[in-house]
Amino acid sequence: MSFDKYYQARALVRNYLKKDLLGPVEEKEVIKEYPSQYYCAGILYPKDQIINEEDIIEKDDSFREEDFNKKNNSEEASQTDTLDEMPIVNSFKPSSLAISATIRPNAKTIKVHIEYAVYRKLNDKEIKEFLKHDISEKNEPNSDTKHDEIITKKNEEKWEKKWYEEYWRREPREKDLIVEIKNEKFSTFTIEKDFLFNVYLHKEFEDNSKIVTCALVNEKINNKTSQIKNDQNSFFQVNLSITTPNDSKSIFLEMKSKIDLLEDEELKALNMLYREHKEFAVGHGCSVQCDVIKGQCKKISSAIIPEFNYKPLIPAKKVQGKLLDAFFLATGNQSQVIRELKKIETEYSQWIEDQTTISETIEKKYAKCAKNNLSKCKETLDRIKKGLSILSDVKVFKAFQLANKAMLIQKKNSINAIDGLEDIHFEWFPFQIAFILQEIAALADMNSEYRDTVDLLWFPTGGGKTEAYLGLSAFVIFLRRILLDNKGGGVTVLMRYTLRLLTIQQFQRASSLICACEFLRKEENISKDEIS
Repeated sequence: MSFDKYYQARALVRNYLKKDLLGPVEEKEVIKEYPSQYYCAGILYPKDQIINEEDIIEKDDSFREEDFNKKNNSEEASQTDTLDEMPIVNSFKPSSLAISATIRPNAKTIKVHIEYAVYRKLNDKEIKEFLKHDISEKNEPNSDTKHDEIITKKNEEKWEKKWYEEYWRREPREKDLIVEIKNEKFSTFTIEKDFLFNVYLHKEFEDNSKIVTCALVNEKINNKTSQIKNDQNSFFQVNLSITTPNDSKSIFLEMKSKIDLLEDEELKALNMLYREHKEFAVGHGCSVQCDVIKGQCKKISSAIIPEFNYKPLIPAKKVQGKLLDAFFLATGNQSQVIRELKKIETEYSQWIEDQTTISETIEKKYAKCAKNNLSKCKETLDRIKKGLSILSDVKVFKAFQLANKAMLIQKKNSINAIDGLEDIHFEWFPFQIAFILQEIAALADMNSEYRDTVDLLWFPTGGGKTEAYLGLSAFVIFLRRILLDNKGGGVTVLMRYTLRLLTIQQFQRASSLICACEFLRKEENISKDEIS
């Protein structure tokens, strides 16, 4: 199956979005309203730009020499300053944007490319010429028609500018720099009058690598009485890129922090799990796009509207066989079903051993996190074993089979099938079965130490979380009625979804399952309390 048409549609939406928010619609366009109202992103405003009353007011700092030196010259800053405490741009009316990266010890220079645009207000004569040209193009005259003949008195009236109309012409500009990496804390370069490129050296590490911040700063001063002057003094569609000079070896290293900021255990664990995904830069007032080839980053660019191609995440099927077949689980012999389900325990145990081997070669800073994660995995394995053990109880096993049967009926109804249940194809993913096995012991054993534990099943949207939750819901609904008979009714499951459209969809799926459960309750003559 080709997905080209979908990618083309996505690209079309993405391009429209960029043109609408960032611009430009055309390279040398003329627009009929203030540029700062026509576009809302990628703008560097004059310093101390007034923020509208409806905006949330925040402190407006930018990457200026006096601020940087003041912070770096204090004794306290030298001990506690981090990248997060650097002067940052105002979220609403920024006058600067920047990129921070870690540079190799032997790097001497970096290549800088800057793209931006200014919008110049047209005078009446320029407006008339523009409108004359615009109308002549729209009229599409024949080759033998003179340009002047198109201009009628009526057209001239159209050219008359109304008092509230302002016309602005875009002027694209760019600048290339070769910047020498010095040991100076601060250096600056002039792009044009009051538009600066600043380089800050934050820290030099023991291996002589350096954290460097490259910033674009609009030094023009806000005019409190004239929006026209403020728009003329603003820079639009600003883009900053830094590259390795002369196609040599990459000068960018994986981003380092001045101090270890990862005190939170969860952040440490996430950093370990995603250790193969290297971060080469941090944006300030923007995001960053890094061109990485074979682990080497040679170009870092600012990104006002960042892009990332997120590929679908498909559940692994390392475990194969009848244990995934809902019909087999719903109708199979108890000993056969449990024997098949033990493959989950075996495979998961082997996976933990494999991960233990990998953990022995992991970086030392991740050793504790790896040990903690493996400990949690072993705890999960122990709970799965308890789940398998409790399935030997006839009543628990019956609830398990009825839950699978209810899921089959729900599947049958959702596709309007007229076939028997044996012809309905419904397979669990291994992670769903593993999650169900992990939970059933705590649901069936009132004395379980995990009765007060809240377990969250994480998987991206569309991966199968709902089926696992619904399967467990059906299990506990039947289990209570089998164990407690007529006392097993009442509220059994609470479901809450925060997204309105998702709520509607999940309500439909849950309703279908509840109907299937009620059908089976009557068929199996379980309890007198209606399942609703």
